[in-house]
Amino acid sequence: MQKLFKNKKPILLAIICLTLLLFTACSSNKGNDLIQETTNLVIGINLDASSSPSIQAIREEFEVSEISVTLKDGSDPIKEVINIEDGATEASVQFNDIKKGTYDIEVIAKDKDGYRVYQGIERRNISGDDNLVVIRPSVVQSEGLVIDFRNIDISTVEGSLEEGEAKVFLIPSIDGIEEEIQLDLARTSLESVQANKYTLEIDFNGRTLISIENIDVMPGRVTYATIDLATEELEIKYQRPGPAISVSPEIERYISELDVNLYVDDSAVVRRYTIDGTDPQENGIDFAYGDEVSFANVSVGETRILNVYAEDEAGNSSRREYRFTNAYEEENPNGTSLKLGGLYTKDYSIFRIWSPDSNDVTVEVNGKEYKLERINNFAGYTDIYDVKVEGVPHLAEYSFRVNGTPVRDPYGVMVVPGTNTNILMDPSTIQPEGGWFAEGNRSNLSSTGYDAGFEDRTDAIIYEIHVRDFTWDENSGVPEDKRGKFMGMVEEGTKTDKGSSTGIDHLIDLGITHVHIMPFYDFTTEMYNWGYDPENYNVPEDQYSMTPKDYENRVREVKEMVDRFHRNGLRVIMDVTYNHTYNMEMFQHITDKYYTDMDLSGTGNSIDTGVPMVSRMIQDSLEYWATEYNLDGFRFDLMGIFQYEEVDKWAENLQEKVGDRTILLYGEPWNGYAPSYPGMEEKLRLGNINLLADNHVGVFSPQFRDAIRGSGDHVGTDGTKGYMFNHRDPEAIRIGVRGSILHESNLGAGRLDDDWDSMYAARPEQSINYVSKHDNLALWDKIRLEFEGTDDYFTWEEDKDYAKQINKFAMGIVMTSQGIPFMHGGDEFLRTKIDDSNFPDVDHVVDQARNTYNQPEGRRTKKDVNTIRWEWKDQNSDIFEYYRDLIQLRKDNPGYRMNSWYDVNDHMEVEIDDRVVISIIDGSVNGGYDLITIYNPHQDEDYEYDFPAGEWREIFNSNGSVDNQVSEKTTAERTAITVFRRH
Repeated sequence: MQKLFKNKKPILLAIICLTLLLFTACSSNKGNDLIQETTNLVIGINLDASSSPSIQAIREEFEVSEISVTLKDGSDPIKEVINIEDGATEASVQFNDIKKGTYDIEVIAKDKDGYRVYQGIERRNISGDDNLVVIRPSVVQSEGLVIDFRNIDISTVEGSLEEGEAKVFLIPSIDGIEEEIQLDLARTSLESVQANKYTLEIDFNGRTLISIENIDVMPGRVTYATIDLATEELEIKYQRPGPAISVSPEIERYISELDVNLYVDDSAVVRRYTIDGTDPQENGIDFAYGDEVSFANVSVGETRILNVYAEDEAGNSSRREYRFTNAYEEENPNGTSLKLGGLYTKDYSIFRIWSPDSNDVTVEVNGKEYKLERINNFAGYTDIYDVKVEGVPHLAEYSFRVNGTPVRDPYGVMVVPGTNTNILMDPSTIQPEGGWFAEGNRSNLSSTGYDAGFEDRTDAIIYEIHVRDFTWDENSGVPEDKRGKFMGMVEEGTKTDKGSSTGIDHLIDLGITHVHIMPFYDFTTEMYNWGYDPENYNVPEDQYSMTPKDYENRVREVKEMVDRFHRNGLRVIMDVTYNHTYNMEMFQHITDKYYTDMDLSGTGNSIDTGVPMVSRMIQDSLEYWATEYNLDGFRFDLMGIFQYEEVDKWAENLQEKVGDRTILLYGEPWNGYAPSYPGMEEKLRLGNINLLADNHVGVFSPQFRDAIRGSGDHVGTDGTKGYMFNHRDPEAIRIGVRGSILHESNLGAGRLDDDWDSMYAARPEQSINYVSKHDNLALWDKIRLEFEGTDDYFTWEEDKDYAKQINKFAMGIVMTSQGIPFMHGGDEFLRTKIDDSNFPDVDHVVDQARNTYNQPEGRRTKKDVNTIRWEWKDQNSDIFEYYRDLIQLRKDNPGYRMNSWYDVNDHMEVEIDDRVVISIIDGSVNGGYDLITIYNPHQDEDYEYDFPAGEWREIFNSNGSVDNQVSEKTTAERTAITVFRRH
């Protein structure tokens, strides 16, 4: 395109030539005695804007195509219109035989779109025989600027503006003064703004959050800019002067139904619209600012035309036309909860993917490629591209492409093992054998059913296991083809060669309520791994399937596993790792917006839930697993990477969709790396978890864990030992036993000043209490290595029985504390991950045993250290029986399972006497029986306690359940919990 001020030429030659013509015409009349009443006029027009640098900044964006010159002297005006060649900066207009006199000479220059860009008017006396007038018209002022913001939380921004924290600036590139403008309903309108090139900045607390450049405010028109704050994309349109009109959302394609809001400037006195494409000025419907127009009952493929007309008091008017096409009847066409990804039905399939940075999006289905088109703003999604393909066969292979690069489907429900190729299927058509047990409202089941004895979240007793480890042992009794598989987890009737129950029967005997299964979505490592290297969030791991390439059966196996746990009274929690990916290849070719700038996870691939569509992906994945696979809870790895407000949204969505299940949500309230970084205050921590209490989000309690056991990764000094070794401050035990509930002064106060305050829970259910899990040393290994390393009081070979006492004591504290107890699978029969061949190098043993995430047989160790050896149960049946009795003690006494801050505060006292902690629970919350639990950490002496009046019985000690009459003074044995109940 040629530019208006390019190749500038002088107008002198043209003027001289025209002047000579005038002289020639005049000389022919020298012999005429009559007074000349008419004359000729040449008007030279110079379109030179060199004196206006701000106009030069945008001069390349418009060009003059037409100039009109009008002479006005009070009678009928005389007008001439000439066309201008591209790039011309001067022109001339000749008027012949006009009356001499005084004229107002008006010059108007328009661009190719018909907008005025130059105008000027000058009064001149035209009285001579030869007249030449040169006029330099001025650049027309802009008619205004309208900015619409998309993807903005209006309530948050408005509140910030009221508090003076957020500011919006319009900064000219050349000339002018920087101006602070106000944001109103995500829309800014300025009636007077100089034509120029601008940058828009949104500042918060003095920090620039958004900076959008190249907003061209053009002369003679309204500049209409739409800015997407999520992607920082800028779209500019122009319209003729008149009331500015806008609608939201402004899209071409929508799904099923669409509600559109209409907006127009306050200057409009006439506002009308039609939705049938007719003229709204003649027969439109009146509307007010923000009114909503609904497009419902529109057939698929049908287009509705919205015409909007507005007029101000001066008679200036505006019209805008919008087209909306109903692309699909339903947001999710098949039986799953998913709305994005490859969505299969027997008649057609829909392919959708989020693509905020590129519109070059295709999908290859069984070798044929289809182009996706944008379908924005449905069900809370933005920047979605999709295509509908008919006749796609079930289990077809497909792969998205962005800018020509193959990418995995972030929402894919099945994948070819070891590839990025997805499989098209509808998992909702696949059911466990006999259909799902306990469909519907689970709280209404009979006492023998799935929900027996489970009313509050504090009724939960969580047991952590790994699919492979649980049944890999030859002595598990599980058939060989099912060992390490989903179906091996629920094989009933299995026993060791000495007759001890194993597998699911073991869990039933133990009495736990929830099976926490370490990650079983599709992870990258094709050898032994814990699964914290995710690759496909919604796909079951192929290594755990008996038929990994039978895609339907892989889905069925997981559903069958969950259903059989349910039929045996056990709930299922899935361990999820949404905080990072195995590598950036998982999402980086779709957009880099999936990942944070900082390495918060320690893997280099931390997920950024501050991006709304990334957070929504996690929300959708959780909902999918909960609804499609009937899961009962989720444990989050490194939950501290997430913004706590996003976690709250996920929890709220699950409460809305599956709230009848008393679903559990909990995780690690820390990140894996950076101790301090920008935006850390937004991340989930102990200090803000109380804000998530209404949606029942809990966290592992790190201070309570360390108080009980000491450091999880180290041995060798007093600092590594905890209360179970008679070290550490008993005050930390007192706080943990009470469920780590908030200090009374912080109740209802909001976020705590200390992110790591040990008194953090608004409800006891928010405290997940534990001493051992897959990370760090197993409980038995921690005890042994403290003995082997530095303990001068005991020796391992001589005091193994006392070491068992410590194991019991630790779990006794966990099971009798307020909150939700969590135990690592195998602790109940002294599971170990130590390879004895590494002794006597204790430091090496600690390093080997504390993090065995990738240590199967033959890797770094001489034996498989992760597999549960079921002979341990034969060898340590007394420990198993103690754990079983301990779990039953908790179930029998609701006083250990209070689910209210007020119940704990009003009905429980915890005292400290010479390092001994005494918990006293009154009978009003314990079925009418007062309860005293004594925690005695002393290694060599029992503790004597004076009981209040009444008939007290000892119901639990280091041997498990007992029933002993007690006197007024009774002793509680060393390194043990002892429980007394008044009848």
